[in-house]
Amino acid sequence: MSMQSNLSDIVLTKKNITRPGFANLAFQEVKKFAEGRPIFDRFNNIVDDLVENNLSYPESEDILITKLKEYISTSKPFSLIRLGDGEGNVLFWHYNSLNYPYLASYCMFHILDMMFGDNAPSADQWDTFSEYLVKAILNADFIGLPTRIQHDQQFQNIETLSKPELKLRGATGVVGVRSSLTHLSAYALSQKNLCQWHIHKQIASALPDLLRYADKISVITCYPELLPTIEKAFSVNPGKTVLIPPQALNISSTPEHTHYPTRFEEIINSDLINNVDNGELFLVSAGLLGKYYCSIIKDQGGMAIDIGSLADVWLGLSVRNYHKSSFIAANKI
Repeated sequence: MSMQSNLSDIVLTKKNITRPGFANLAFQEVKKFAEGRPIFDRFNNIVDDLVENNLSYPESEDILITKLKEYISTSKPFSLIRLGDGEGNVLFWHYNSLNYPYLASYCMFHILDMMFGDNAPSADQWDTFSEYLVKAILNADFIGLPTRIQHDQQFQNIETLSKPELKLRGATGVVGVRSSLTHLSAYALSQKNLCQWHIHKQIASALPDLLRYADKISVITCYPELLPTIEKAFSVNPGKTVLIPPQALNISSTPEHTHYPTRFEEIINSDLINNVDNGELFLVSAGLLGKYYCSIIKDQGGMAIDIGSLADVWLGLSVRNYHKSSFIAANKI
């Protein structure tokens, strides 16, 4: 395999992408990508200085919760999504697959394999898959993204660590989030409320109160017991449960049913989220595809919060590295 190859020249199969030589070429490309760091640093300086609604700082937590309360109590349609390393991998594919084909392919394959197992979208579906995420970002009112410190740390890792030391997919994903925002217009960016990637952890203690301002609570989840548990714990008016297959990462195997495109198309082409009541708030725990579900719910006049793995925590389940026993104990309902 040659560094001069175009994306169209690369065989995007599991057998090829998982070869050691493929990872070596991806590593070479990430070093090349890191040479553009000064551009991203200047962009981040602009974001930090000029975006009025930059609520990504810890001291902004109360302002963020107040804004959410205003939206929910007035039934104002909105979408709150979070962009972490997984979303960063998808965005890196969308914006950089032509310039860094090995790195983009390596990261895209591995994140989809983690999330979907053997049901992962094939390479000929990657463009369409990534477009759903971009559309969700453009339509979002609140965007959780890695902090400047997290972004800078991963860029430093890329610049300094050797191949055996570098977590290539994760590091590329984290820097891929903020670097992708450079493709938004200044006006579009100024209309967003920026917050932390782990906003679901940040507002966990405030959510029970926030939910009571909604007329109805619905969920998109792999857990049929989630909504009844929320209803009992928080005394809310229950709406509907939209079930999806679990993530392969969470069950350490390939789910029985296919989320994308099968279940995804069933959901977006049905009344499940296309018939939303005024004042209905959806709590969405649906991984990479959940961002687009949030977007559709907003367009239908509803409200949507991407709660991610907080749904697992509420049920007492630890599915992420940061799900320490103390965090589970404090937030299980």
